[in-house]
Amino acid sequence: MSLLQTREKKSLFFTKVLDTYQEVDDGISDQECTYSTQEIIDYLTDPSAKKEFEKVLADLLAMGSEMRPWGSGKRRWLEFLYRGEEVAYIGTLHKAFKAQHYDPDADEWVKPMVMMTYAEWEQRSKPWVTKLTKPTSEGSVAK
Repeated sequence: MSLLQTREKKSLFFTKVLDTYQEVDDGISDQECTYSTQEIIDYLTDPSAKKEFEKVLADLLAMGSEMRPWGSGKRRWLEFLYRGEEVAYIGTLHKAFKAQHYDPDADEWVKPMVMMTYAEWEQRSKPWVTKLTKPTSEGSVAK
């Protein structure tokens, strides 16, 4: 940062020296922060959001997805796999939950969307997850 002063005016000039981001190592690995499924559900403080989250959870399990809790720091997620391939994540906030799913058409993960109801899950993420959990002719995920 530089300050240039002329008679009655002062001006600040900023120079970018370094444009990088590196995750801070807090000494806690993901494995040490893994939460139980119930701890993830209990992180929701809104009772109605908790019920909606549980409906989404049941829906994913009914699709034949494998589930594993995952967490790091404040992030608490349930990761869903179908035949070993990641297809979706659902995570909790204080009053709502987030869902993220893989989009096979774009070959990328859709950014987490904040949701409050099962209906939002059905509209936004379920069609993609359903598409991913349909076996292909080779028997693997359609990814």
